[in-house]
Amino acid sequence: MQRVVIDIPDNKFNFFLELLNNLGIKKITRLTKDKKEFVDDLKHSLNEVEQQRRSAE
Repeated sequence: MQRVVIDIPDNKFNFFLELLNNLGIKKITRLTKDKKEFVDDLKHSLNEVEQQRRSAE
């Protein structure tokens, strides 16, 4: 089983849920605010590491 994390505009969210339901995907978990903050912070940190790596080359 694979896991996907995507950002969906608020005005398209209900359509997206309906689409997933029609595809037979039943388990949908929304990130809590704390988990979203963690993911955003992690992305930021990884970007900083990548910038440092490139500048060291």
